[in-house]
Amino acid sequence: MMSRRQATAGRVAFLARREAIWAELVKGWSVSSVHRQFAAEVPIGLRQFQFYVKRYLVEKSLPRFVALAEVSSAAAPATPPPSSIPAPQRASHGSEPTPQGFLRISKPTSSDLY
Repeated sequence: MMSRRQATAGRVAFLARREAIWAELVKGWSVSSVHRQFAAEVPIGLRQFQFYVKRYLVEKSLPRFVALAEVSSAAAPATPPPSSIPAPQRASHGSEPTPQGFLRISKPTSSDLY
């Protein structure tokens, strides 16, 4: 098990080089690549390095709500306003509802498959 002094030395080494580490991350390098690059200077494992990047660089440079808003807006497509979404159609009894815009084929032929 690591002594407390050794564990603190890794964090101190990371914080001493945080500007250089952040510069590499901003350039587009992955966290694991940056860890390999600084492995000789920062004596910590990859998981601890990832934790320090998140804790001391990402959360300090971007407020949490801004980072979440950017991620959610980039991941979710824009939805149309509620007035332009058509109301669901009720099916009459005894018939199976068919989605609009699709052609229902009871048995596919070879021309349908290719």
